[in-house]
Amino acid sequence: MKAKVWDLDQQACVHTLRGHTGWVVSVKFIGSTHTLVTASHDGTARVWDAWTGDSLATLIGHDGRLNAVSCSSDGRRVVTCSDDQTARVWETFDYTCIGVLRGHTAWVNDVVLSRSGSQAVTISGDGTARVWETKTNKCRHVLQGHSDDVTCVVMTSRARFVLTGSVDGTAQVWDLAADDVKSVDVHDGKVVSLVACADGSHAASIGSDGCLRLWSLATGACLSNQAGHAAAPRALLMVNDCSRAFSSAGDRSIVAWDLQTGAPSICLPAKQGSRTKSTHVSADGSTAVLLLFDSSIAIYDARSGQLQRQLMQRGDRDKQRVHSGGVNLVLLSRDGSR
Repeated sequence: MKAKVWDLDQQACVHTLRGHTGWVVSVKFIGSTHTLVTASHDGTARVWDAWTGDSLATLIGHDGRLNAVSCSSDGRRVVTCSDDQTARVWETFDYTCIGVLRGHTAWVNDVVLSRSGSQAVTISGDGTARVWETKTNKCRHVLQGHSDDVTCVVMTSRARFVLTGSVDGTAQVWDLAADDVKSVDVHDGKVVSLVACADGSHAASIGSDGCLRLWSLATGACLSNQAGHAAAPRALLMVNDCSRAFSSAGDRSIVAWDLQTGAPSICLPAKQGSRTKSTHVSADGSTAVLLLFDSSIAIYDARSGQLQRQLMQRGDRDKQRVHSGGVNLVLLSRDGSR
């Protein structure tokens, strides 16, 4: 029900963000600022100043728990999505709701925004994705093709291509300019996560089979298929220059992937004990943070795999009273300092 802001140089918690009455499930920084947004199962999102810890606004309007929040790169818009089958668009100038995106017939799992914030793509338990104009709140396209819950989505930087992944084990590449859909069976099991290069040239998907597949967005062809995890992965993250991606699995393994060849290199080997709950990597790929289900938090050098700092050790949650409940999510700022 709380979020924490950490100074990684001081290895200390600098702020506790209090106010939510339900689990905090998603955190995003707004643009390149130190303002961040948290989304919670209490049905609200909250805006915070990460430097001071002050609460700046509460975004109220959804009728169900929130599942995710997304922010445009220019920092002008925030979009929240909910179990109430809607997404809401918020203006960051005064944090008012400027639109409600209605049309899904089941919970909305996630949402992504184009760089300018003019387009949004939502994915849902109804098996569809929808493309929206955020200025008019109109649905431009209904992307149909999956046979089960759509669980992950990514949009290229120029908003030309959208990729969706589903529990049905497929990923779909959607060309929004040509209305052309390319669908391929990609993984033996569900697609866990997707990332795409900013130039729109290629994308990567990782599935519960532990394999990473590299795709050409122009042709839909699979360029590489490599195994890297023994356990099911939980996340896939790409660094800013698109040269590498990092995936993490429940067994604490983290794999760095060369996105030119698709070849893996192990940064952190699998370990016994508490499982991985959340992972994040800095934008330059230098730092990784690992959160376990026992609420321990560790900072690693993502290039060497060496442990740099231990923010919380096993059992410290109750002893230090840093968090009064389980920690659900970790996030690094763009420069990796917090």
